Amino acid sequence: MKISFCSIAFRSQPKGIDGIVSILSPLGYDGVEIWGNHLPDKNEDSLNSLVDTLAAAGLRVPMISPYFDITGDPESVRQSIIDTKTFCRTCEILRSPLLRVFTGVSGSDTATIAQYSGAVKALKEMAAIAAASGVTLALETHPGTLVDSIPAVLRLLDAVDHPAVKINLDIYHMWEVHHDPVWAYQQLREAVAHVHAKNANLGPVGPEHYPLLHDKRASQQIVGVTYLDKGDMIYPPFLRALRESDYDGFVSVEWFGPNAETAAAHELAFLSAKRY
Repeated sequence: MKISFCSIAFRSQPKGIDGIVSILSPLGYDGVEIWGNHLPDKNEDSLNSLVDTLAAAGLRVPMISPYFDITGDPESVRQSIIDTKTFCRTCEILRSPLLRVFTGVSGSDTATIAQYSGAVKALKEMAAIAAASGVTLALETHPGTLVDSIPAVLRLLDAVDHPAVKINLDIYHMWEVHHDPVWAYQQLREAVAHVHAKNANLGPVGPEHYPLLHDKRASQQIVGVTYLDKGDMIYPPFLRALRESDYDGFVSVEWFGPNAETAAAHELAFLSAKRY
């Protein structure tokens, strides 16, 4: 298991990706997951400069995380396919094997038949583009998407049926739905390409306070966000399950609270302690 940190944690700070890399590297992270807004412009010279910066810092890019919408109107779907081409080229340059995909803002129980079939068709086209670049699409398990529960994930994977489509397992969200993160991981184990780790004490406010999936400024906050070892989900059993299954991918800390630098150090210490 390798550990990365999501650059979206620095969304409200005037730090470019170079500055974020300079913070994470001394802490001992293996990688940085780059939020789409933190990518330099599409000029390949800028991206190649970032490659040099990452290499000097000893950091890999396990996944880049822009925004897509394949359950929206036809123009949104068309743009998602176009963007797939662009971001797969970015993945190639940054040597990132994964491209994070939100399916949109329609949940598995609210999407119409037309939305669902259109999303499946789009994902097949996007998967073909990704495969040609040596990239895998990682569908993020998240409320309000087509992969918002274990049955929904399995249904969509079966419908798309492409080796370049896997799962970014946001385990906190699956814990909210199923209350058993170990069971959730076991159900999806063969499809898990990446893991997002976060925690919160939501209390009575409920999940409606999550950041909007397509709030590209990421200006919202998760109410009650806290460290991995302090929140409602108990992480050690899940982390043990990862180790016992010889999971060799990345666990990426997704922080939405204040003091990102302090959080980065705390979460790495927790994940590296191996007390579980």
